[in-house]
Parts: sequence; C-alpha cells; structure tokens
Amino acid sequence: MSTSNVSEHQAGLAGGVMNTAMELGPTIGLAVFMSVAGLRADIVEGYALAFAAGTGIYLLVTIWLIFLPKRTGSH
Repeated sequence: MSTSNVSEHQAGLAGGVMNTAMELGPTIGLAVFMSVAGLRADIVEGYALAFAAGTGIYLLVTIWLIFLPKRTGSH
C-alpha cells in the first residue's frame, strides 16, 4: 500500500520511508508515554495518566479521521 500511488522509480524510496516510520513510531510512542508516566511519583498513577493520554490521542485522531475529506482519484 505504501507504493500504490508512487511512480516506479520512487517505489524503493516510498517503501524505505514506510519501513522507517514502522520502526520509529512505536519507539517514539513508548518514549512519550513513559515520559508521561514519569510525571507522577506513584507508578500506578503514572501508568493511569499514560493510558489516559493514549486514549485521548486515539479519540482525537479517530474524530479527525471521521471528518477528513475522502480522496477521489484514479487507482
């Protein structure tokens, strides 16, 4: 899917960008949520805050995607 609308001579670049995003996304996400969890001295409160932050981000992205205009074009 990452190369579906990419010209043939840039397909390798698009695949590399996708692979890099798949590697960095979870790493950065874990670092951010652990930093949020570290804002509380109590470990349970920290993890609750991190899960609440993750839930909030998930809901905001879901709402954003619902109202995002649909793309039209040739496949």
